[in-house]
Amino acid sequence: MLLRSVANVQKGTSVGEYDRYNMQRQVSLTANIAGEDLGRAAKRISQAIAKAGAPPPRVAVNVRGQIIPMQQMLAGLRTGLLLAVVVIFLLLAANFQSVKLSFVVVSTVPPSSRCCSCALAYAHHSERPVVYGRKSWRSAWPWRTRFFWSHLLNVIA
Repeated sequence: MLLRSVANVQKGTSVGEYDRYNMQRQVSLTANIAGEDLGRAAKRISQAIAKAGAPPPRVAVNVRGQIIPMQQMLAGLRTGLLLAVVVIFLLLAANFQSVKLSFVVVSTVPPSSRCCSCALAYAHHSERPVVYGRKSWRSAWPWRTRFFWSHLLNVIA
């Protein structure tokens, strides 16, 4: 009996290894995200998954790694911040015995958080020296902070 009568032999490619996670086959896609923060990488990954379209039937797309804990942590921080603002509002209402006055005080939170965000963005993009000791801190930071606050006040005004 000849081999060609029972089989067809030809060159081709096949999967060399099946990876499994919880007894399910998986395909792992990894990337080097050096120089990019995890938030931007997560956004780019979710955009790529959305751009790829819906997966075939019985195929699930799961993101693993540090992205899920980061998203859970940020959701918890948002909830905690909202809860803190509500509690402060209630304490001010009880202390001032006026809901209107406590609302005015709490309404200053969005502008002040915007100013803090601007300050952090400016500090992130400025060319500040690496501070190893007191001498470099004294020589570099006072004029930078004066410049920043005067610039910020000119922008606001």
